Amino acid sequence: MKDLFNCGMCGYKCKYSEICCKVQCVNASLDKRNCGGCHKKCKKGEFCVYGMCN
Repeated sequence: MKDLFNCGMCGYKCKYSEICCKVQCVNASLDKRNCGGCHKKCKKGEFCVYGMCN
């Protein structure tokens, strides 16, 4: 579930800038559903920049 080297299935490795959140690789610096970490959602109308909602 959170293993960077086996994200979602054996041998599926996340890219350098990504983290594993519930079986999928995400970029926590830009993903507004996982901003700064898994399941940290930005409010409606906000953007995720460098892992912070604005």
